[in-house]
Amino acid sequence: MFAFANKTSNFALSTTTPNIKALTGSFFCLYFLMATQDISVDGWALTMLSKPNRQFGPVCNSIGQNLGQAISYTGFIALNDHEVGGWIRDKLSLTGASLHGSGGLVSRSSFMRFSWLGFMVVTAAVTVFKKERSKSEEVRASERSEHISLTRSTVTLVQARGEERTAR
Repeated sequence: MFAFANKTSNFALSTTTPNIKALTGSFFCLYFLMATQDISVDGWALTMLSKPNRQFGPVCNSIGQNLGQAISYTGFIALNDHEVGGWIRDKLSLTGASLHGSGGLVSRSSFMRFSWLGFMVVTAAVTVFKKERSKSEEVRASERSEHISLTRSTVTLVQARGEERTAR
């Protein structure tokens, strides 16, 4: 993503006719790499989450994808817009912030570089602060937590109600 940040602007804006093949190839590579990362992270989550918490993996994935879409689409368009960029600059007193050629606070290439940096920081933080569980730790954890099945809990409840009636 970092390498493509400047190149996509050149492909699209450097000439009167954009280089569609190069732009398409660049974004194909980016989406391929992001899809590969998504699959890898889903598999990685299975090794890091305990069995009772694995059900929350898809929920976190869905929330993350929706948040990423909101930031990457709406956030970029807002920050790249001349009026919104000027309003943000004025409200936050960003006197040193210059508006780019498009008129916004960020250009496409700077937004892509920032997104790349975000990917790297989050991945590094997860790598450093979250450790994977070994198989033996997972087996011990599953032995400690006893899950009662629906049938077993129903039988226990019926037995308790029966004992309660006989005690009266």
